[in-house]
Amino acid sequence: MVPQFKQIFRRCCRERGVDYDEGVVDWLVTRYLRKRSIPLRGCQPRDLLDHALALADYRNQPRVLTEALMQAACESYFLDDELLQRAGGDA
Repeated sequence: MVPQFKQIFRRCCRERGVDYDEGVVDWLVTRYLRKRSIPLRGCQPRDLLDHALALADYRNQPRVLTEALMQAACESYFLDDELLQRAGGDA
């Protein structure tokens, strides 16, 4: 599944005019998604990349794929069910 995920990510970067950085994608898969037991889905590269680029634009930063931008995108994209339950929300 990881090769397909990377292929989708590469295509999404190309479509948005952003350089693909395999190191950042490796970090995303191994240090963020797998660490949290988040299954890989085909929509995630597009969605996370769009979140990251929107954040870069908002911050007036270069539209460059970085671990920091991807982490920020993930934190706004994936909900922490345990955190929501502690806050009294429905998960």
